[in-house]
Amino acid sequence: MTTTALAPATSEAATETATASRERRSIGYRIWRLVTGMLLIVVTVTSVVGMIFVIHDRVGFSPVLSPSMVPTFAPGDLIITRSEPATSMRVGQIVALPIPGAPGQRYVHRLISVGVKDGKPLVRTKGDANPAPEPFALRVTSKNVPLVIASVPKMGRLSLITRRSTPRLILIALTLFFGAMAAKRLYVGARQRAEIEDT
Repeated sequence: MTTTALAPATSEAATETATASRERRSIGYRIWRLVTGMLLIVVTVTSVVGMIFVIHDRVGFSPVLSPSMVPTFAPGDLIITRSEPATSMRVGQIVALPIPGAPGQRYVHRLISVGVKDGKPLVRTKGDANPAPEPFALRVTSKNVPLVIASVPKMGRLSLITRRSTPRLILIALTLFFGAMAAKRLYVGARQRAEIEDT
């Protein structure tokens, strides 16, 4: 009799425990979906903005070839530049400038003086690791100059091996991937809400 009387209570308690466990899992799943969804949106928006800047040549990538800027960055690193007006250059910034007498080639050093000559910026530069500045002052005739905004250790080697366009292609591919993931998440979420409303 005792066993028979307790059986329903035991079964009911087990059912309540299972229901509570399912509810906890459901809440945890919803929180996980919300957090990962927010992270996906942030990454997607960031990637899209980055791709826009890259496509419009506002952002550039270049491998470091010499040790003249050690310890700021070293040979084999990848520098990231942003196009800025030449008139906004300031002492202390690191910029990519054309090498005199070497068409199409640039060097990346720190500005140690910025003046004006004939209405154009006149600058002198020095590598952080070099004992002395460049022996020349450079008159900047271009409207914009690439300003170094960041560097990625060791990634310049990959850029050299697979050509300089690789970072751009990687960023575009990541943007498309995260965009597709975000679209899928929105589609699945809308479909699940529609199924819940139908029931």
